[in-house]
Amino acid sequence: MKFAYASGTHPLEGFTIKRGVGSGGFGEVYFATSDAGKEVALKRVQRNADIEMRGATQCLNFKHLNLVALFDIKYDDDGAGWIVMEFVSGESLRDVIDRYPEGMPRAEMERWFAGIAAAVAYLHRHGIVHRDLKPGNVFDDDGVVKVGDYGLSKFISGSRRHDQTESVGTFHYMAPEIGKGVYGKEIDVYALGIMLYEMLSGRVPFEGESSQEIIMKHLTDEPDVSGLPVAYRSVVSRALRKDPRERFATVAEMQAAVGIVPEQAQVATPRSVDVKPPIEHLGTVVISDDRSHPSSAADATVAGHRLQKNNESVTAEPVAQAVRDGGSRVLEWWRNAPQVLQIGSLICGVLLLWRLQGRWLFYIGMSFGVVYAIYFVIRVAAQAMSRASQPRGTPASGNTATPKPPRVARKPRVPWQQLARADLRAKTMVERFTELSGGLLISALVVGILSLVMLIVAGQPIDGSIDMFARFAWLAIVSMVGSWGVLVSCKFWEGESGEPLLRRFLLLGLGLLWGFGGYFGGDFLSVHFSPSGDQHGLTSASMMQHVYPESLFLVGGGPTLAAYLVYFGGLLAILRWWKQADPLRPNRFSLFATALTAIGASFLPLPLPWGPMVALTTSAAVQLSASWVPAQRRLELRRRSLQG
Repeated sequence: MKFAYASGTHPLEGFTIKRGVGSGGFGEVYFATSDAGKEVALKRVQRNADIEMRGATQCLNFKHLNLVALFDIKYDDDGAGWIVMEFVSGESLRDVIDRYPEGMPRAEMERWFAGIAAAVAYLHRHGIVHRDLKPGNVFDDDGVVKVGDYGLSKFISGSRRHDQTESVGTFHYMAPEIGKGVYGKEIDVYALGIMLYEMLSGRVPFEGESSQEIIMKHLTDEPDVSGLPVAYRSVVSRALRKDPRERFATVAEMQAAVGIVPEQAQVATPRSVDVKPPIEHLGTVVISDDRSHPSSAADATVAGHRLQKNNESVTAEPVAQAVRDGGSRVLEWWRNAPQVLQIGSLICGVLLLWRLQGRWLFYIGMSFGVVYAIYFVIRVAAQAMSRASQPRGTPASGNTATPKPPRVARKPRVPWQQLARADLRAKTMVERFTELSGGLLISALVVGILSLVMLIVAGQPIDGSIDMFARFAWLAIVSMVGSWGVLVSCKFWEGESGEPLLRRFLLLGLGLLWGFGGYFGGDFLSVHFSPSGDQHGLTSASMMQHVYPESLFLVGGGPTLAAYLVYFGGLLAILRWWKQADPLRPNRFSLFATALTAIGASFLPLPLPWGPMVALTTSAAVQLSASWVPAQRRLELRRRSLQG
């Protein structure tokens, strides 16, 4: 590693460089001696010098056994800032973790964690968020754990939000909310959770081939704690919650959960520093930098707390809330489940629906719907009468008189999705046509492959007969026309959020045209889906045939033109196809959305398995061929959003 200053040089008056010991985004660190012979570490700050030097100034008088001591701040003849600090010659926690690839011994882990936690708790008590906790910044100094680089930490300011748009931390240890630009001490708790996981297992919970992949996992994935000792699983899981409010409120609380009692050692109190009183903002405690409020460092002590929302006069309906919560949990489980389990669950679900023919599920659902509607009407009427009987000005039951915490004015941020929509609207007609043309070609290719696969899975003999080619042609052409219709429509909508009702109406009209084409196309190809007349036995009655009017079906169970119109019109109008073609959709292809489309189609009046096959093929073709904003571009848009 090459350093800017060689051994024996004097870039800073009063100090002699002995050797370089490290470098990073902030600059370089050297081992040096003062003219009197004292060994020190000199850190030359090269990036964001004003911000970093101001942060170091705030920490200059901190004194704690587990913190690397900061001695002074100096500037060389070129105006570059240097931080003079204690030199620690021992190994780093990074070295120790590398020595134990399967996890550190428990006693050794507890010693390191206790020292790190004590140092971070001290910083939090004095209004400092470290922001870059990682094993490479923690050292062993003759048996004493010391945390370094806190001099580059920040007082988080409500009036200086731009200070928080800087990239902070190392990707493997960065909390999800850092990308939003509003954060507090909870990001240090998150980093402690990552480090605890790494000390116990020898690896970090979220790994990837690129920084973008790692960041996306921090935002979306849950840590796999199954390989950790049982006693620590709940601790790590809570520390790594995506919502900062659900993590440990203080480091001391996390220490207690780990089973480490903070030492009651007396620590020297730093001299008065120009630290500002805390203000509340979005559930985190931040420090104001208003110069009109001088105070001591003791005034900046942060008490762990959370902002509580006031109860509303009309509480959330419990049944609907339970259904929403259950659905969220199922969706979260689905996203984290292995792909083999996902596919197995889909197959079992489809077979179950096929076996039940959907009729009993429909009747049961209708019964629950009627009961719930009666209950909901009674509940709303009771709440209305309760509010009417209260004196004016009296808070509703369950409300507290606690005033809402004061809000801090902050610079409004444009969500990255709005920036992305603006970019999509700015595309020229040539760019739109080029993208659409490529998407239509890809869609045709996907439909051709999937149509053949669908026929094989359904049991259609691939014997080169006219019947086989006719069914393949019908399935491929109908699915291709449907996917093309969705792609063309959604291409005009991609720059706007849009009104769902209007979009559904337009898709309904498109679906009716699609139904006409499907019916007359089948008639032209002599493809008729009659359960009683299928010589291969592939076709069976629609799940809901007993529910729909008899006029939709022929004597043998085959669909009439009206059934085609109901099927294709309902398929496009009921489902939110613009979500599947949206360039800002979370993933290019969603197995869940595709399966949901196929299951929904099973309840429409087109015989099985042709209805679900058309829906599945069309959905897959739309998602795989529609334009999609990649992860790298999303990160760039998020940075633009944070920078205002």
